[in-house]
Amino acid sequence: MRNATMTRSHGLLLLALALALIITPNAHAFTAKVTGVTITVEYDEPGFNADDSALLDLDHTSIYYNMGAADTKARDVPASAKTGNGHIQIPVDVPVLAGMERTVNLWATASDETGNESGRSNTVTVRVDRLPPGPPK
Repeated sequence: MRNATMTRSHGLLLLALALALIITPNAHAFTAKVTGVTITVEYDEPGFNADDSALLDLDHTSIYYNMGAADTKARDVPASAKTGNGHIQIPVDVPVLAGMERTVNLWATASDETGNESGRSNTVTVRVDRLPPGPPK
């Protein structure tokens, strides 16, 4: 009886772990972190085409931002390999001037050597604060 109970417990534990892996979001989704006035984005390059075939001609990824007016390309990042799958962590410059505070939306796309551009990654929103507080009274 003890072995059957242990086997059932192990089975339930394995089922719980499998469900946790299925439900847990991608640990390397597109993210952004603000340190002072620097925004650092982090993401994984794709390894597959839109039809799930192997990616063999990745050229670059592009980082975009929007601060309320228009979508703007911040930079192109050369592919780590033609097959993608590289983990990228890179700073992005956005024009938040001294004396300003802005909400910035960021996302990425991937492009192949032919110029085909993917859809957007998830959009991340950060706040860049270069506005000092008022003086004490």
